[in-house]
Amino acid sequence: SLSPRSVAFALGDVSDHGVSAALVTAMAKAGFSILCPLFPEDPKEVLTRINTALFEILRKKKMMSMFLAVMDVQSGTLVYVTLLLVRKVNGFSGRS
Repeated sequence: SLSPRSVAFALGDVSDHGVSAALVTAMAKAGFSILCPLFPEDPKEVLTRINTALFEILRKKKMMSMFLAVMDVQSGTLVYVTLLLVRKVNGFSGRS
Protein backbone atom coordinates (compact mmCIF):
# COMPACT_ATOMS: atom_id res chain seq x y z
CA SER A 1 0.00 0.00 0.00
CA LEU A 2 0.98 3.64 -0.26
CA SER A 3 3.20 5.16 2.34
CA PRO A 4 1.35 7.28 4.93
CA ARG A 5 2.79 10.43 3.36
CA SER A 6 1.55 9.62 -0.17
CA VAL A 7 -1.76 10.06 -1.92
CA ALA A 8 -2.83 8.59 -5.27
CA PHE A 9 -5.51 9.88 -7.61
CA ALA A 10 -6.85 9.04 -11.05
CA LEU A 11 -8.91 10.80 -13.71
CA GLY A 12 -10.40 9.16 -16.77
CA ASP A 13 -12.78 9.63 -19.66
CA VAL A 14 -14.36 6.88 -21.78
CA SER A 15 -15.46 7.49 -25.37
CA ASP A 16 -19.21 7.41 -25.99
CA HIS A 17 -22.00 7.38 -23.40
CA GLY A 18 -24.42 4.92 -21.88
CA VAL A 19 -24.14 1.48 -20.39
CA SER A 20 -21.16 0.33 -22.46
CA ALA A 21 -19.07 3.35 -21.39
CA ALA A 22 -20.13 2.80 -17.78
CA LEU A 23 -18.97 -0.82 -17.99
CA VAL A 24 -15.55 0.23 -19.28
CA THR A 25 -15.32 2.70 -16.40
CA ALA A 26 -16.24 -0.07 -13.95
CA MET A 27 -13.58 -2.37 -15.42
CA ALA A 28 -10.93 0.36 -15.11
CA LYS A 29 -12.01 1.11 -11.54
CA ALA A 30 -11.74 -2.59 -10.65
CA GLY A 31 -8.27 -2.64 -12.20
CA PHE A 32 -7.20 0.29 -10.04
CA SER A 33 -8.62 -1.36 -6.93
CA ILE A 34 -6.60 -4.51 -7.61
CA LEU A 35 -3.37 -3.06 -9.03
CA CYS A 36 -2.75 0.12 -7.04
CA PRO A 37 -2.05 -1.81 -3.80
CA LEU A 38 0.31 -4.12 -5.71
CA PHE A 39 2.27 -1.25 -7.32
CA PRO A 40 1.69 1.67 -4.93
CA GLU A 41 4.58 3.82 -6.12
CA ASP A 42 4.48 2.87 -9.83
CA PRO A 43 1.53 4.44 -11.70
CA LYS A 44 3.08 3.51 -15.06
CA GLU A 45 2.91 -0.20 -14.21
CA VAL A 46 -0.71 0.13 -13.06
CA LEU A 47 -1.84 1.85 -16.28
CA THR A 48 0.21 -0.45 -18.49
CA ARG A 49 -1.48 -3.51 -16.98
CA ILE A 50 -4.96 -1.96 -17.17
CA ASN A 51 -4.31 -0.98 -20.80
CA THR A 52 -3.22 -4.51 -21.68
CA ALA A 53 -6.30 -6.07 -20.07
CA LEU A 54 -8.77 -3.62 -21.62
CA PHE A 55 -7.13 -3.92 -25.03
CA GLU A 56 -7.59 -7.70 -24.92
CA ILE A 57 -11.23 -7.41 -23.83
CA LEU A 58 -12.45 -4.48 -25.94
CA ARG A 59 -10.37 -4.75 -29.13
CA LYS A 60 -10.52 -0.99 -29.88
CA LYS A 61 -14.32 -0.78 -29.56
CA LYS A 62 -13.98 1.84 -26.84
CA MET A 63 -11.23 4.25 -25.94
CA MET A 64 -10.36 5.71 -22.57
CA SER A 65 -7.89 8.39 -21.60
CA MET A 66 -6.41 8.13 -18.11
CA PHE A 67 -4.25 10.10 -15.74
CA LEU A 68 -2.83 8.43 -12.62
CA ALA A 69 -0.59 10.16 -10.10
CA VAL A 70 1.07 9.47 -6.78
CA MET A 71 2.05 12.50 -4.72
CA ASP A 72 4.42 12.52 -1.79
CA VAL A 73 2.81 15.25 0.31
CA GLN A 74 5.91 15.67 2.47
CA SER A 75 8.35 16.38 -0.39
CA GLY A 76 5.80 17.69 -2.90
CA THR A 77 6.98 15.17 -5.53
CA LEU A 78 4.37 14.09 -8.07
CA VAL A 79 4.91 10.92 -10.13
CA TYR A 80 2.34 10.59 -12.90
CA VAL A 81 1.44 8.86 -16.12
CA THR A 82 -1.10 9.63 -18.83
CA LEU A 83 -2.29 7.04 -21.29
CA LEU A 84 -4.78 6.52 -24.06
CA LEU A 85 -6.19 3.12 -23.12
CA VAL A 86 -7.53 0.39 -25.37
CA ARG A 87 -4.82 0.89 -27.92
CA LYS A 88 -1.29 -0.35 -27.95
CA VAL A 89 0.55 1.41 -25.14
CA ASN A 90 0.98 5.05 -26.11
CA GLY A 91 1.72 7.13 -23.08
CA PHE A 92 3.86 9.65 -21.34
CA SER A 93 5.16 9.50 -17.82
CA GLY A 94 7.11 11.98 -15.83
CA ARG A 95 7.87 13.70 -12.57
CA SER A 96 7.21 17.23 -11.46
